[in-house]
This record gives sequence, C-alpha cells and structure tokens, in this order.
Amino acid sequence: MNSLLKKTQLCFSRKKDENNSLYEYYARKKMVLQGKSLLILTCLYYTKKWDNSKILFVKKTYSTKQVVSAAIKMFKKKRIYLFLRSKRKIGEKKIVKLTKEGYLYASKIFRST
Repeated sequence: MNSLLKKTQLCFSRKKDENNSLYEYYARKKMVLQGKSLLILTCLYYTKKWDNSKILFVKKTYSTKQVVSAAIKMFKKKRIYLFLRSKRKIGEKKIVKLTKEGYLYASKIFRST
C-alpha cells in the first residue's frame, strides 16, 4: 500500500510539473506575459465584483504584493485595465478593473483556449 501511494504521489507530481511548464510556456511564448501576470489577468477577467483590491489578487494567486503590483503596472502601461483610487479616505484600498479594451484583450486569450 505504501509503495502504491508513493507511485501515485510521484505520478501526480510529474503531471503537475508538466502542467505548470505548459502554462508557463503558453504565457511567455504565446501571450508574451509572465505566468503570474496571466494568472492575475485571469482573475481580473473572471471576477465579476468591481471592488477588487490588490490584496484579493495576492490571496487568489498566491503571489506576493510586489508581484501583483508589478503585473498591474505592466497592465497599466499596456492600458489593459483601469486603475481607480478612492479619494474618500487616505490609505483606502486601490480598485482594479478591466476596461472595455482590457476585457476584449483578455477575452481573446480566454475564449480561444
């Protein structure tokens, strides 16, 4: 029983590694994005609430705040999404939302897969 469990774990580990490699290849070579950036874009695309903060993406993607901030800055440069700040309170969470153009860009990626 123990050897069967080890074989199953090894097989699962190999398949997971293979899957991660394919995802990273797709992100980098086909979409010209970092793997985490594609994951964050996926969250932006499929999340319907418009009160998303960077912290939400940190939790959903298991990324650091720095990785999420870098991806958002890159998206901002490409004008893929709209970045809103609330002016009511200092230190209030920043809101991240796809623009129409950003949604179209993302839909080309996710609808073709």
